Amino acid sequence: MGDLVQGLLKGLLVVAILTLIAWLMSRARPAETGPAGGRIRPNRALIAVLSLGALGIAGLALTAAARWNGGAPALLVGGGFLALGALVATSLTTAYDVTWTAESVTGPATHGVWPFGPRRDTVRFADIAEAGQTWTGSLYVRDGAGRRVMWNYAYGGYTALMAAIERARPDMFGPGAEPDG
Repeated sequence: MGDLVQGLLKGLLVVAILTLIAWLMSRARPAETGPAGGRIRPNRALIAVLSLGALGIAGLALTAAARWNGGAPALLVGGGFLALGALVATSLTTAYDVTWTAESVTGPATHGVWPFGPRRDTVRFADIAEAGQTWTGSLYVRDGAGRRVMWNYAYGGYTALMAAIERARPDMFGPGAEPDG
């Protein structure tokens, strides 16, 4: 019975921590905002925690491989988490920032990997043909020529960008708007 209670308490702790993270992310502000436009970027604290957590797991696994006879499995886990930590850390670069003006939005068009980084595009608000969500959960706008700009819920203040898009293109939202564009 004690193990069941301990398991439930651990589960509740995980739920509480995830709820706190979601609440903090929902309250994040844009990096810059004003009447002429703004800039959002991935939540720095979240990216740092994820990256450092992955690097910490990598360190433990690589130590296990080197000192405690962990062998190839520990080496593979360590290498995988080392790569993951490094990839997540690239989200701290300005290549992942999304900026907007009264006329357009500019930002990552792909889930790029450093050193190549994401391909960046600019989409004019007047040219938006589609707004939607990818299978990975990233939000995007796309024009008729196929250019798109992507962001996700980890971007602090992403609602300010959504409001700017809605102000520029009210025909895409609300009553009478077609689904996905």
